[in-house]
Amino acid sequence: MAGNKPGKPTSKRKTVRLRHKIEKASAQKQRKSRKAAKQNPEWRSKLKKDPGIPNLFPYKDKILAEIEESRRRKVEEAAKRRADAKATKTGEQLEREVEARMEGVDEADIMAMDDDEMDDVDEDANPMAALLASARAGAKQWENELQDSDEMDEDDDSESESDVDLPGLGTRKDGSRKAFDKVFKQVVDQADVILYVLDARDPEGTRSKDIERQVMAAASGGKRLILILNKIDLVPALVLKNWLIHLRRYFPTLPLRASGPAPNAHTFNHRKLTVQSTSATLFKALKSFAAAKQLKRAVSVGVIGYPNVGKSSVINALKAGLGGRGQDSCPVGAEAGVTTSLREVKIDSKLKLLDSPGIVFPSSETSSSKASKVEEQAR
Repeated sequence: MAGNKPGKPTSKRKTVRLRHKIEKASAQKQRKSRKAAKQNPEWRSKLKKDPGIPNLFPYKDKILAEIEESRRRKVEEAAKRRADAKATKTGEQLEREVEARMEGVDEADIMAMDDDEMDDVDEDANPMAALLASARAGAKQWENELQDSDEMDEDDDSESESDVDLPGLGTRKDGSRKAFDKVFKQVVDQADVILYVLDARDPEGTRSKDIERQVMAAASGGKRLILILNKIDLVPALVLKNWLIHLRRYFPTLPLRASGPAPNAHTFNHRKLTVQSTSATLFKALKSFAAAKQLKRAVSVGVIGYPNVGKSSVINALKAGLGGRGQDSCPVGAEAGVTTSLREVKIDSKLKLLDSPGIVFPSSETSSSKASKVEEQAR
C-alpha cells in the first residue's frame, strides 16, 4: 500500500474501534465524576430551606406569637436607634457655623490651659464621662453642705420658729411665687421661640427638665426651644466643647458671650467666640426662623432661665449687634433679681424679645419645707 504523496497533509480520520473506545472512556469518566460529586460535602447546600411549622403541631399558635413578638421588638429597636440618631442631629443647621468656629479654637485653648488643669484631665479617659462625674460630685458636695447647715440650724429653728420670719418670705411664698409662675406661663404662651439661658459654669444646675417638657407641650409642640450657654468665657475650651456635645443631644444649643467679664474674674480666651460673633450667630438663627415662619406679625422670642444667668444681657447683646449703642435696653446687675416684671424689647419689624424675671424652677425632688425656704432666700 502506497503512502501519502509528498506535501499532502496527514489524514485525521480514526478507526471506528478507536472512536467507540474514546466515547466509552468519556462516559465512564463522567459517571465517576457525578458519583464523586454526590459524596463531596462542599457541593451540598449549607442552609436548608425552613419547612415551616406543621399544621398538626399542637403549639403552633404559641410559636407564631413568639415569632411575631420578636419581629415587633426588632422594629421598635430600629425605631429607637433612628430616633437617637435624629436627636443627635437636632439643630444641625443652626449650629454649623458655631462648629466651624470651634474647630480652630480647641487645640489653641487646650494648650493655653494651666498645668494644674491639664493634670486633672485624663487623656485616656472619656472627657464626657469625667465631666459628668465631676458635675455629680459637685452636686453631692453642695447637698452635703446644705444638709450640714440645716442640722446646725435645727436647734435654732425649733426654739424660735414662730418668732423668726425671713424678709418678705410670708408674702412671697404664696403671692410672689404665683406671680412669677403667671409671668412664666405668659411668656411661654406669647412666644414662638423660647431661649432657655444656662450658665456655662453649671449648665445642669441651671436647667429644669420639667420646664423643658412644659415648653414643648405648649401649643401642641409648636414651640421652638433653644438652649443658650451663656458666660462661656468663664470655662475652659474643653469643658465648653463637651457641654455643647451633651446638650445638643436634647435641643439646639448655641454658645454665647453676652457681656464682658467682671474686673477680677478669671476668664478664658476662646478667640473667635467673642461677644460680637456669638450674638451675631444667635441673631442670624432667630432671623432664619422668622423668615421660615412667614408670619404677618413679628416673631416673639421669650427669654427664660434661673436668676443671674444673664437673660437681660442676652437681649442687650442682640440689640447691640444691630448697631445700637448707649443705654442698654434691659437693666443688668451682678446681683440676682434686677428684672422683676415682664419686659418687651423690639429688635426690628420681624422680631421682638420678651425679658422675664429669674425663677428658681421647683423640681419634684425638692418639695420639703426647708428646701423651699432656701430657694426663697436665694431668690
